Amino acid sequence: MGDNADDAQEWPAGTTMNLGFSSIYFGYIPSNASNCGLRWTGVSGLSGATIDSATLSFYANGDHSAAFTGDWYGEDGAAPGTFTTTVSNITDRTKTTATCEGDNTDFGVWTNDTWETFTGDGVNTIKQIIQELADSYDPSAIVLMHFQASGTESHIADSHDGDATKAAKLDIISTPGGALAITGAGIASVEAFGSATVALAVQTITGSGIASAEAFGAATLTTTVTITGTGIASAEAFGSASVAAIITGAGIASAEAFGGATITTTLTFTADGIASLEAFGAASVAGSEQAITGSGIASLEAFGAATVAVVTMSDFGNWRKQINTSDYPTGAEFFFEAVIATSDAGFTAYAWLYNITDGAVVAGSQIQSTDTSDERVRSAALSLPAANKEYRAKRGGFGGATYKCYSADVLVPNA
Repeated sequence: MGDNADDAQEWPAGTTMNLGFSSIYFGYIPSNASNCGLRWTGVSGLSGATIDSATLSFYANGDHSAAFTGDWYGEDGAAPGTFTTTVSNITDRTKTTATCEGDNTDFGVWTNDTWETFTGDGVNTIKQIIQELADSYDPSAIVLMHFQASGTESHIADSHDGDATKAAKLDIISTPGGALAITGAGIASVEAFGSATVALAVQTITGSGIASAEAFGAATLTTTVTITGTGIASAEAFGSASVAAIITGAGIASAEAFGGATITTTLTFTADGIASLEAFGAASVAGSEQAITGSGIASLEAFGAATVAVVTMSDFGNWRKQINTSDYPTGAEFFFEAVIATSDAGFTAYAWLYNITDGAVVAGSQIQSTDTSDERVRSAALSLPAANKEYRAKRGGFGGATYKCYSADVLVPNA
């Protein structure tokens, strides 16, 4: 206890706060019931500890043994603040569930100018209150509060204001938390357990419901894990476990950390939804050539010997158009339209609206046709960016045919 605001009297109980009394009254101050609060700082190392004992010490101001009743509580918090002059600043604090009685018989007979101690009522103890705080927090400060219940007498002790060397003391003896038995479910990470020993038995872990296995350490996965394509955020720590599954291209954010895991079936990948294939290594991509658009693939480093046939894109003509969306009424819809065709049956011609200003294909602008004669095709309604932008059309398709595109324009039919 290091400050005059670390002990206080609420007198009458539930109303006025008094931070300058030279004594602390447990029970009754002439004419009114009284509540009192005590605060200690510099607390550390209690998180998860077993509280072996907790003892309060008071320096008696007078001889006291007369009858009153009351109850002790702690403030439910990791770092309760000093007492203030705000009305009911003791009563309004959140109390612990743990409590013990603080009657005159529990305090015992006090002798003037003598250190007296208090540990509990014979059934419940101050130790139980401190244990609740240690189980819930890593406390850096502790507040204990005594609430008068009945009677017109009191036990009186020196306060910090009266004599700082004789202010109330709280002595706690504790045993740090021991080895933790942690099951395989529900633990996202054990990075912050510090020097605590994590004693893991062999865990049988199913393929669902595990967000991350980063911290399972040396735990053994005793069965082959079947993992579906959705719901797995990361496989970083599955180590040498065998993954027996067909994984679709959707729902897998990254395969970077499959490491040396054996993928026992051919993987079928769709063209979208794969952010990275960096770590698939020598895996074979079986099937027909993959039609992969230019967007949505962050890296192709590890496709290995697989054949990837990519749509080629090129400009046509010198058509360009300036569009400022603010020049059009609210709700105006924009469409990309062009005449496109392919020279050979079995091939597809494509066209896109390209934002020259921002250097990107306009989302949703792709149109296509397998017609060998000219076909006019219109996109769905587009969402064009605000401000003045310059656009042009691009055409393309897979190799093996000739593609044409003309009469391109951006239409605003409802403007």
